[in-house]
Amino acid sequence: MNNNEIASIIDKFTSQGNSVLFAGAGVGCRIGLPTWGEFIKHLALTCENNNEPEEAALIRKRLNDGKYLEAATIFKTCTSIPVTLRYKALTELFKKDSSEINKLQALSLLPFSGIVTTNYDRSLLNSHAIEHQKAPLTIELDDPTLRNAELLNEFFIARIHGRIEAPQNMVVDVNDYDKLKKNDAYNDFLTSLFRTRPIMFIGFSFIDPAINIILDVLKEAFYPNFPELHTALIPTGDTTGLKARLTDINIQVIEYEADPEHKNLWRSIRIACDSPIKSQKETPPEESTPDSSFDKNIHKALSFTYACSQTIRQKKRPAMQLAHDGLVISLFCDTKGTATKDQIVNEIRNALKISIDDSADIFESTAERLMRNEILHTTGDGIWKLLKDFDNPLLDRLIELSDATKSRAYVLDSKNAGDIKKYDLTALWEKIFLERTWQIAPQYAGSITSKTVDLDDFINKLVIGNKNLAAKVKPSITLAILSILRNPEPSEVSCLSEISRAALTVQMAFSSPRASIRPEQTLPNIIYFDSSFLLPAIVKGHPLHKGYIDALRRLLKATIVVGGNCSLRFCSVFIEEILIHKKNSKSLVSELGLENSKKLKEHILMYGAENTNVFIAAYASKLRSNDKPIKFAEFVNTVAPYNNEQELSDYLKKDYLIQTDNTSFETKNNTAYNHVYTHLVDGYSNDTTRLASSKKHILIEHEAVQLTKLFVDLKAKKRAIFITADRKLTSAIRSSTYIENLFGHIVSPLGFIGLIDVLIGLEPNSEMITRLIWGSNYSSTDKQIRDYLVSITIDKYDGAMLRAMPEVLDDLIRDEQKEINNMSQFASSGRHLSSALELEKHMDRLEEKYFQNMQEWMEKHPTE
Repeated sequence: MNNNEIASIIDKFTSQGNSVLFAGAGVGCRIGLPTWGEFIKHLALTCENNNEPEEAALIRKRLNDGKYLEAATIFKTCTSIPVTLRYKALTELFKKDSSEINKLQALSLLPFSGIVTTNYDRSLLNSHAIEHQKAPLTIELDDPTLRNAELLNEFFIARIHGRIEAPQNMVVDVNDYDKLKKNDAYNDFLTSLFRTRPIMFIGFSFIDPAINIILDVLKEAFYPNFPELHTALIPTGDTTGLKARLTDINIQVIEYEADPEHKNLWRSIRIACDSPIKSQKETPPEESTPDSSFDKNIHKALSFTYACSQTIRQKKRPAMQLAHDGLVISLFCDTKGTATKDQIVNEIRNALKISIDDSADIFESTAERLMRNEILHTTGDGIWKLLKDFDNPLLDRLIELSDATKSRAYVLDSKNAGDIKKYDLTALWEKIFLERTWQIAPQYAGSITSKTVDLDDFINKLVIGNKNLAAKVKPSITLAILSILRNPEPSEVSCLSEISRAALTVQMAFSSPRASIRPEQTLPNIIYFDSSFLLPAIVKGHPLHKGYIDALRRLLKATIVVGGNCSLRFCSVFIEEILIHKKNSKSLVSELGLENSKKLKEHILMYGAENTNVFIAAYASKLRSNDKPIKFAEFVNTVAPYNNEQELSDYLKKDYLIQTDNTSFETKNNTAYNHVYTHLVDGYSNDTTRLASSKKHILIEHEAVQLTKLFVDLKAKKRAIFITADRKLTSAIRSSTYIENLFGHIVSPLGFIGLIDVLIGLEPNSEMITRLIWGSNYSSTDKQIRDYLVSITIDKYDGAMLRAMPEVLDDLIRDEQKEINNMSQFASSGRHLSSALELEKHMDRLEEKYFQNMQEWMEKHPTE
């Protein structure tokens, strides 16, 4: 094929939206990094320069025989060379700054949804940062970020064979590759990635050892039913058998005209990059959802997993067991309730793409549970029977949500809502659950804090794309669903949390099946919190309080059971923040008049419980559940019986077993602190997401102290994590090259809850799960104001007003766009008095105009 034809194939491939680039050593060679042969020669020279001529000669002999891994093994086991020198030799050729980084520009601009590479260097990360003006999300081998990373809905770069920043983890010799074959997270990542996303191989040759292990993993997982998704670009004239191996596992091979520097390939990439079609695309895609989120096996497993969560005893058990129960029951239902063990084991293998032995392990542990619950029985002759007919409670719950949606849509648009069909809505709701849980499953595994998703855009996209719904009802359905997600009734909270938890569990079981059998995650023995997590955890009455505290208590109990220990710690630099938060709550209530129930309700409607002062959110919950009025001062003194740092420290220790950590870095580990602080400041400076613009330096200093504690613990091989809801901080860490290794140990609240749920099991807390999964900040102030005005209009339940609302609201938002834009600086959080007062002043005028316009509309349309 000529260059234009190759370019056309690349362009068509990347236009799929969720395609992934798989980059081999040839990509690094493009900018002068070594080939495998050059790398091995360098290792031999290092031996020679360190008085090891025999090892050098043996390495060169292995190189001449084409045995690269064996050659590297000789070098890595040459103990006469100090380990620091060996690490230096392994990394130095890949560390050099390349003046030719611009040669990767075209590749970095292609709209892949992610890049996976077996290379150790940073060239792809640096090129992406240069071209897109922001650091990519990085996924690393032997790091928590690798767990469930294939589910990410944002662009990522995964270095799956190690990195030069951690030479001890670089996969270069026989022992490293043997270890890699047993790495569950690695195998799960590759298997799920190749099952769900189209992959394009570039820069591999058969002499590259990395390609062999990858093809072996794919063959074991998919044989004999290989997916028809993937493509490899290789030069013509292959004599090594690579083309045959790729074809053997159903990877489409596209050959470009061979030349010494692969110039034809790179010309084709440049043509694809510059193509008119490509220029109209988003580069790279901001988010993607792999096609298999609606795989028939996942659909069936979700239905039966939900049924199990409602019927099987012992709800407080690891969530992954629920998914395995649901999967096995669904497979028995496919065989009309009767099957042999071998039949079910084979179906588990086909569904999860794991080995027969792993499939047998799942069957045996699951069958034992199901027998105890009198759901499954064996006759003794190898036949297994399902003893119970399962209804479909999931469908019943989806119908409940559909009825609620239709009711709310009718309030919004009584003319057209009658045309909405209930079963169209049940399918839509199931899709919403599966897509949303796909988006957040990486966080629920406790492995990574991925980007937030605009809830309005997410729902609008699914509703608009639904072909079964009439166009005229889509606006009211969108608003109705968003209303349920943001302000659910108690029964709706139950539906949302239960189905979400079941769907999350199923997504993880399918994406990381090996890790679900042998969890690589172990319970942490040190957990740090900042105030963003600790405040809602310790303030009784807050919507997240009960769920957070239950998770902490179950964690402590579980560590005792296994003979371990877990230390809960709160860094002393954060303690003043809680006291200030308490003081600010009193000012907010006094100045905004929030002891008035109407004003308090409107305050919560405007900001949400998650984006206002924690004590005020708890107060609002208390008033909703209490018939008698209560003064705020009385309430806050009850839930926060402390007035200084010592009293707060004593309270945390006595009531919650949380130790205040007073470690200082003025002398010991001062160098580490200065390193972390300097690079954290750089991270905030490099962060282009605009999250970090308002962060005060004193807060950055506090964060640096906390991160240094984490850094020191990890260096000492302790299992430590830091739980924070602060996205500004996590974004800054991602943006710093030198402290990004901490990123995998920074866990979001959702990640922490998921970690406990997966490893130990939780008493499901509906309100907590719903808020963590469906809580979402507004992406724009006009959406926030629109949602607020819709809510207060619905509360009035005036038919004429509801008919007037769509037109009046659209006109108001359009006419007042300039003022609304000015309000954006005040609208994001209700925690600061000056901003809240300023927003209240603007909203009083806007709300008055809104209802005045509505009155005028109703006078003009008296019969409508």
